[in-house]
Amino acid sequence: MPLSECDLFAPPPLPDFSGCKAPTRLPADVSVSAVFSPCRRWRYRLVHRWAPGTLVCWALMNPSAASEFASDMTVSKCGRISRRLGFGGQTVVNACAMCSTDRMRLLEAHDPVGPENHRHIAEAAAEAELIVVAHGLLPGKLQRHADEMVRLLRERGLALHVLGLSKDGVPVHPLARGKGHVPESVVPVEWL
Repeated sequence: MPLSECDLFAPPPLPDFSGCKAPTRLPADVSVSAVFSPCRRWRYRLVHRWAPGTLVCWALMNPSAASEFASDMTVSKCGRISRRLGFGGQTVVNACAMCSTDRMRLLEAHDPVGPENHRHIAEAAAEAELIVVAHGLLPGKLQRHADEMVRLLRERGLALHVLGLSKDGVPVHPLARGKGHVPESVVPVEWL
């Protein structure tokens, strides 16, 4: 019998909130679903629904502490932006599906992307009315995974949007600081 993706790793780790200032509470009106690998090492998709209507697909860097039980600062801010824009919910996918609050740990991982990640990215994007690429600059060799995610989406002919671009032409992350700071009043623009 072939090994599953999780058979290759140690038992699932306890939730790691070490790099997360604090998991945040989910708003009372939000229903949540999530797709994790069986060992919960990779989170492939996180869906928040608060009203009927269309979805925003956020294409970010990697899952932090958000799950079906709690949110985190990034997912919460994306939700506030999505609500303000009039959407009924959001789907969050990531260039790297490995769950970690410390993005540098991804550099040590054998497979930071996860075996099912590209399929979930494509499915989530196809179900959304708006796709916002906001992965920020990934550390070291991981940037190629963000480039691969963007290529995957562009090959499907999907219109991609950004919150802004860094001086290097990289889509800014919702929690970007300094000159790249993203206000909650932002309106995503098409990324040509």
